[in-house]
Amino acid sequence: MACGKKCDCNLGVQNSGQGCPTIIEVMKAFGIMYMKDGAGANNFIDLTTATGAWAAYFTALINQADKRKRLYSYPEVKNVEDLRDDPVIKTWNDDSINFVRDGIRKVKIIFPTDNFSIHLVSQLESLRCAGNIGLFAYEANGTMRGRISEDGTKLYPIRIDEKSIAVKLVKPQDKDVPMIEMTFNFHSSEKDCSLGEVIKEEMDDIEILAFEGLMDVHLKTVSVSTIQAKVILYNDFGTSLNKGRITGLLVADFVSSDGGATSKLYNKTDDADVIITSVSEVNGEYTLNYAAQTVADILIITAKKNGFDFTDTVEVENEVA
Repeated sequence: MACGKKCDCNLGVQNSGQGCPTIIEVMKAFGIMYMKDGAGANNFIDLTTATGAWAAYFTALINQADKRKRLYSYPEVKNVEDLRDDPVIKTWNDDSINFVRDGIRKVKIIFPTDNFSIHLVSQLESLRCAGNIGLFAYEANGTMRGRISEDGTKLYPIRIDEKSIAVKLVKPQDKDVPMIEMTFNFHSSEKDCSLGEVIKEEMDDIEILAFEGLMDVHLKTVSVSTIQAKVILYNDFGTSLNKGRITGLLVADFVSSDGGATSKLYNKTDDADVIITSVSEVNGEYTLNYAAQTVADILIITAKKNGFDFTDTVEVENEVA
């Protein structure tokens, strides 16, 4: 019988020869991906990726500009419970039974103190409203597990019932530490027999457990003159009054929001790029110098660098004073 399909009388019993056993280890982290991209095509990990090309492949996937094609990786988890409910059966008056369907696979995980932040609660809760999403399990031995395609060339994310996602902040006690508890169900259409994997050695020994998601970056305008702008770049972490700063950006990291040209900002009023002549930074506060602009013009200041998402900065209109 084909995996997960109803009985087919023409197939009969499958041959039962056994080969190398499948090694499944506990999930230690995971990645989320939309099941389909914006055009409706299925998303997947390309298992035909050439030897030596896996690092570049995953770097591009994690930093993918199209959010519906991106791989979103999350921190390490502990105390993983991943169990399937008993199957649903029909019991007749004579005590004979018929199989109706598989039980639902349910997952409970803990994000420990090392990975604890209030903002992570918000990030995880956002998955409930994300739509059609799936999960890749990052196992303890470095294996990535998903749903294998029939031809064995693609690893699809395992679909989650996103409406089942629940996230709970567990506050510290006198003898316990803070943590985040997350529970969710896999979609009822997912079958255990369709699981597949790509092991660490087949991915050029890439450490998938070290994958990190992109950091959202926000911009606060300090001052904007005709020849210079001062802005603060920060993230969602830290305290309410003292957010984490984004440091270390160079002039070439700043790009036009219009065409992506490096070492430039965008004058929205003139619909033109402006060359940034120099950049300096002190603790996440950047001073950008550029050719003279007109008072009341609107400047868009943004950047591009692996590991960060600067989308929010494009929404900030910096008016020349």
